[in-house]
Amino acid sequence: MSETAPTFIVAQIHVTSGDSTPAVTYTSRVRSGFGVVIWFVHNDTGDELDNVKVGHFTPAANGMGALGILSGSFADLNTGPIPDGHKAILPGVFVGRPGDVYNYEIEVDGRLAADPQLEI
Repeated sequence: MSETAPTFIVAQIHVTSGDSTPAVTYTSRVRSGFGVVIWFVHNDTGDELDNVKVGHFTPAANGMGALGILSGSFADLNTGPIPDGHKAILPGVFVGRPGDVYNYEIEVDGRLAADPQLEI
């Protein structure tokens, strides 16, 4: 796994291996725009991926409240199947205090691939 520089609103997830240890290049930290973040998920594995999930949002520091999620299943965001060479888009709408930072997980076919951050 490798990180790319922080971004504003748009985050990238490039999956290059979906094996038992997924290989991804991802945006290390994305700052939302009025609570909106869009993840572009690229499948470059050579095989179809069953699902890429962005979820398990937890406060990065004590004293922050839980993150409100107004999209997806209200807990996690899922792509569903992505054929090789294609991409999926995960739009996220969040409610929180500006400046609060949350850790989250990227899972590829049910396996942890990375743990970047989201800033409201």
